[in-house]
Amino acid sequence: MKRINIVGGTGSGKSYFSKRVAERLNLDYIELDALYWQPNWQSSPPEEFKQRLRSALDEATDGWVVDGSYSKLASAIVHERLDVLVYLKIPLYMVIPRLLAREVKRVVTREKLWGTNITSVSSGVKLSRFAILSHKRREQRIKRIVRDDYSFTVKVFTSHRQANKWLADVGAITSN
Repeated sequence: MKRINIVGGTGSGKSYFSKRVAERLNLDYIELDALYWQPNWQSSPPEEFKQRLRSALDEATDGWVVDGSYSKLASAIVHERLDVLVYLKIPLYMVIPRLLAREVKRVVTREKLWGTNITSVSSGVKLSRFAILSHKRREQRIKRIVRDDYSFTVKVFTSHRQANKWLADVGAITSN
């Protein structure tokens, strides 16, 4: 298990978990947001983003953990190389308070994201709205992935406790 993709809703904890998985398994961490967002919250042109992603995957010769999905742009590229897809199916009632707290912290501290981008109140509100509206679509997309005949394993976790147990178990296996 050297090629892992962690997906989940905005605020589900996928970036934090992805970094932990990469560290625990000694794999490269690839953050799709960092490949996608340019200064001033400008999105990358699709072909440029796809090329950055392909290059990042190719350079990670010992394996990787991809954080995020960008389904229309990145899924086909990632899935053709994937061993395990981990879906953090964290309920909205848990996600929204965490997301709001994170965005408030980012606004107050003026934390820089992906170079020069700084969260504003309006972008935090948009992100929260996106988290709610995209929740059902994500569920449907994951169901299609599970239903389709892919050559990778799909793990679905409905709590951070489940995800952490899996990571502990996988870490124990790979360190032996």
